[in-house]
Amino acid sequence: MLEQNLQKLGFSKNETTVYLALFELGKSRAGKIIEHTGLHRNLVYTALEELVKKDLVSKVERRKVAVFEANSPEYLKESIERKLDVAAGVIEELKKKQTTTPRDINVYEGNEGTILTRQRAVENIQPGDTYYVLGISEQNSSPVLDPYFAKLNKKIMSRGAHLKALIGSSSSEMAERRGLTYGENAKSLPFGAETPMWFSFYHDILNISVADTDPVTFSIRSKQAVEGFKKYFEYFWKQPVRMENGMPALKKVFYDMLTELKPGEEYYVFGTALGTDPKYGDFFDQYHRDRIKKGVIVKMLSYQENLREIKERFFVKGGDPEGKISFIKPFISAPPIPMQITMYRGKTRLLFSGVEPVIFYFEQPEVYQGFKKYFEEIWEQDTYIARGPEVLRDLWLEADKQGGISWIGARGYFVDRYPKMFAEIVEHAKKIKGLKWKNIIDLSFKGHALTKLPWMETKYLLSAPTKNPNVIWLLKDKIAITNWAENEPVIFVSQNKYIVQSYNDYFNELWNSK
Repeated sequence: MLEQNLQKLGFSKNETTVYLALFELGKSRAGKIIEHTGLHRNLVYTALEELVKKDLVSKVERRKVAVFEANSPEYLKESIERKLDVAAGVIEELKKKQTTTPRDINVYEGNEGTILTRQRAVENIQPGDTYYVLGISEQNSSPVLDPYFAKLNKKIMSRGAHLKALIGSSSSEMAERRGLTYGENAKSLPFGAETPMWFSFYHDILNISVADTDPVTFSIRSKQAVEGFKKYFEYFWKQPVRMENGMPALKKVFYDMLTELKPGEEYYVFGTALGTDPKYGDFFDQYHRDRIKKGVIVKMLSYQENLREIKERFFVKGGDPEGKISFIKPFISAPPIPMQITMYRGKTRLLFSGVEPVIFYFEQPEVYQGFKKYFEEIWEQDTYIARGPEVLRDLWLEADKQGGISWIGARGYFVDRYPKMFAEIVEHAKKIKGLKWKNIIDLSFKGHALTKLPWMETKYLLSAPTKNPNVIWLLKDKIAITNWAENEPVIFVSQNKYIVQSYNDYFNELWNSK
């Protein structure tokens, strides 16, 4: 136990052995310590030098022979206290240099990830605090999570904290399943929405979860985002909301917005989806032509499945092929009931698309600020996780527009599993002059169809065939690390310039090696 504790205080294994030996031997020459510990002489001398530097061991030369002795154990405490003083000074200096509030955004997958993010609430919440849950519904319930949430809620309340939950329906049975009392710490959302997405927040932690067979949770540390969602929550807790339905209402929402906004002004869309009904696509075809003609800017966070089609159909064909006033980024996979949130000039509109659209109107600036802050947190992310072969196809086509793509460890899984998509990519590539694809792989890949394309360069620099499922895709301004799961690829995508640069440096070093 003593050895373990010393190592927790920063001692190396050899330093621990030598330090304890001096307490057993008393004043000793290095030779005696070497004999006692059984360590190589170089390791003993190195450890002694480090311990002397830390003022934990004294060194005295007698007749040109060094004698070592452990100082009082109190020096150990003094050494740590001096480091704490230095650390405090460094922290204050760093705070002065820090111009922005650090953000902490993490993605957790599976029931385990959902439980992990909520367990932190039990550990951190204090008596008198309030824990908020927004959007409980049958669609985000599960036989695994419901019993856990019931225990979680009771633990939070047992610590003297308050709990408020908004449920998608007036079901008291749903509240009971979560360990809540309907009418006291659980109420219904005024429009009875049932969605697979729900939110929980406290202190400076906002958790956004999307239910699925493999749920995903986005955990954001942001005091501003939490404060915004609190205002939004309290509005629902206290007041009803205006609702309209039907295509005339949908058209009125978007064209009223287009009338209010001036050229150069922008609005934001959260969770863009096409839906299965063609009337939505036909309407937005015309709407975006009119928007682009007027010069109104849009920023969209689109569900991944629809991103490419939305970009091509509404932006390119609508008259903005270069994306000068039309911006789109990927969000999560589309939920079973597509929900779209549109924000502009302090106003918020929630659209649920179905056989007939349903629109909820929020005129409160605090509701707008809450959603807008969340939108900005996601928009500013330079790293995200995506799924499906369509994501890889779109990355590949994007790379070709930039002159080509490079891989480390590409074994042709995409080519073999999705030949139709690959054929589309090849036809597109044939039209691009000077296109280059590069791949670093092992010799077992030699002769694959991918290696025979005229614009393909392959170097067999990896030492041996590997079962590593990761493939590194290098684009001009981003990298993607693909993990080939059983049914679909899972892709980690990053546009962080330091990560992109380091992977490109790594590729070039391998490519240019002999």
